[in-house]
Amino acid sequence: MVSEIHVFGDSHSTYFFPSDFYVGRLGLKHPQAYKVTGEAISAASIMGFRPRASTLDTKKKIEHALPNASRMVFAFGQVDLELGFYFRKVVKGEDVDVEQFCAFLLESYREFVSGVAGKVDLAVKGVNLTALSPRNFAIKYISGIITGNNDFERSRAEQGVRDVVMAERQQNEMHILFNSMLREMCASLGVRYFDIVSETATGGVAGATMQYPRLSDVYKTSKFDHHFADTVEVRKIHYFALGRVFGFL
Repeated sequence: MVSEIHVFGDSHSTYFFPSDFYVGRLGLKHPQAYKVTGEAISAASIMGFRPRASTLDTKKKIEHALPNASRMVFAFGQVDLELGFYFRKVVKGEDVDVEQFCAFLLESYREFVSGVAGKVDLAVKGVNLTALSPRNFAIKYISGIITGNNDFERSRAEQGVRDVVMAERQQNEMHILFNSMLREMCASLGVRYFDIVSETATGGVAGATMQYPRLSDVYKTSKFDHHFADTVEVRKIHYFALGRVFGFL
């Protein structure tokens, strides 16, 4: 019987899931050692794990899957760091500090992760390096999303984002900080942790030998989008990362 891994994340987790011609196109063994199920929930945020109800019902979807799951993965945070952070600064006018924001997110995440960890073998994925570059691309994309593409509000938001948007290096530093804090949280809860930063960074392996990692252009789409390009390589990176974290590979 093929083992199942239930993955729940935001839209950036889409690449974990099977697509047409998945096995043959990716050159995977058949039958597979493990298969992926679950859901990529568009716009899902870590903020949805707070006690109050989430409009996306993220918690309910996960809780519904728990009785039939033995292994589970959470892949959230990208939406919060790339969009939620700027929504708070520009639309809500809050004075948001990067480190405090990361800590606030993980405070919201910890209780739910801890509860699920007692029911399944759980792994938590860190966020990716940002695809929001160059600067003008980032400004237009972020301002459009945080205002719901309302033309009047977008024109105001675009200037607001321009005033506060971080450079690619700074944005990635926030992502690396978040991942470091998330890794520590997972260790304290006895939960598996992984990310795909080293596999997708340009210039070498992220970490001590690579001071300022950035996302390699080969993983970026040419579309007006902040997701990875949907390629065979990207799908393999995601699929094999699951195998490694659960010891299938």
